[in-house]
Amino acid sequence: ASGTATKVTWSTEEFDVGGVFASDKFTCDVAGKYHFYTAAKLTGNVLYDNYIALYKNGSLFRYANYFIAYDSGANTGVPTMQLESNLDLAVSDYVEVFVHQESGSDQTVDGATTATWFTGYKIA
Repeated sequence: ASGTATKVTWSTEEFDVGGVFASDKFTCDVAGKYHFYTAAKLTGNVLYDNYIALYKNGSLFRYANYFIAYDSGANTGVPTMQLESNLDLAVSDYVEVFVHQESGSDQTVDGATTATWFTGYKIA
């Protein structure tokens, strides 16, 4: 939806070591520090202020803002938004991906695995 943070849903899993990804979120089964990387491409033009975010336990943890400023001054474009971050997680903490866009109408996240993904791994 336009003007609100919307949870990204994932229809495909390439692999899920330990079965910790379900219901469109990663749930920690071993406490530690984790690295996450995500990208989401929208399929239509959006305006101005857009972002992709990681939520930890249902709350905003970190986001990357994307400001569209090309197209002969019309400030529209089809963004691919990317974000990576380290998180300190306890057992049962969970991580989700949200996007925010300003098109004035609903937009679709490109479901191709070459355009949109969410990956993570334990680093310590």
